[in-house]
Amino acid sequence: MIGNHSTSTVPAAVGGKTSSRRPRRGITIIEMMVVMTGVAGVLALCAITIQLLMRLNSDGHARVTSAAAIERLSQQIRQDAHASDAALLDQKAGDKRAALRLKNAPDHDVLYEPMPGQIVRVESKDAKAIRRETYALPPQCTARFELRDEGSRRLVALIVTHDSVRNPTEPPRPLEVVAVQGKDRVGPLGKPGGKTP
Repeated sequence: MIGNHSTSTVPAAVGGKTSSRRPRRGITIIEMMVVMTGVAGVLALCAITIQLLMRLNSDGHARVTSAAAIERLSQQIRQDAHASDAALLDQKAGDKRAALRLKNAPDHDVLYEPMPGQIVRVESKDAKAIRRETYALPPQCTARFELRDEGSRRLVALIVTHDSVRNPTEPPRPLEVVAVQGKDRVGPLGKPGGKTP
């Protein structure tokens, strides 16, 4: 009859044998290699990012530490210069960096000696060191001391300069710490060379 017929699929015969295709399960080696390459790339990017963050953290910590050291050094220099009777520069033979010597009394003086990467403060009494402090400078920076005379006042200056110039057209400006010698002392100020009138 026309309305009662059913359809059925008959597997095709290949070489006298019947074959049926089943849906594929699993992944191929090529797909696995693509996934592994992608994961390796993501891990490499994560490692580079972590390394950059650690470098930025260490650089930031070093900058904060050096800034705090410069702040403490500037406060100490101002305090010593204000209380000093005389100021003079001690320069060793063959050394371009002169040390700053502040005399508070005949038997009491403070020596600031610039060294690579740091400034050493030595406080002496009766020719014996009673206190020694070290102040770290920012990376790639050098320091020097100057004495300036402005009228009746003598100024003590610490100048910190950066060695490397990132932009040659705009060199970095040096950091200057200036203090008036003998500001807190009662009596006549010391003359250049450490002599009092």
